[in-house]
Amino acid sequence: MYILRKFRKKEKGKYPFRFIQGIDYTEVEHSQYKYQMIRDRMAWTDIKGYEVYTEYFDLYNDGRLVIFSGYAWDGVTSFPDLPSMMRASCVHDVFFQILRESLIPDFDRDVFFKISNNELSRLSKIDGLPWPLYHLAKKAVDIFGYKYARKNIKGHKNV
Repeated sequence: MYILRKFRKKEKGKYPFRFIQGIDYTEVEHSQYKYQMIRDRMAWTDIKGYEVYTEYFDLYNDGRLVIFSGYAWDGVTSFPDLPSMMRASCVHDVFFQILRESLIPDFDRDVFFKISNNELSRLSKIDGLPWPLYHLAKKAVDIFGYKYARKNIKGHKNV
């Protein structure tokens, strides 16, 4: 990762885009979002048995999640945007968008919600977030996440 940064051109002291733990993104100036994918990326998840195809992501039956270039998300809600949380926050936001837009059957919502929260913890742990932080993030989404996963609320729209 650091070798790649050496060859990238800096803009105003910042790198124009970042490659962190398997996702390429850039910071955007938008009222709802902070980050936007600049390349298609794939993540293996433990959410299996669902097929969801949208303009910005595809979730396959085998747990593969492909997030397309252009997908925007707000980073980690109520938590610092640490590099070790970026992939997990992007994947988690995709799963919550699936819940908000009712792209899975209603009878699976609770299970999907719980597995989504487990994925946040699992991916941030893999990406190097220390134990107290990924445990705290998981507890926070377990307690407060229902608010952001409700159907028919003003949801995330891509830039």
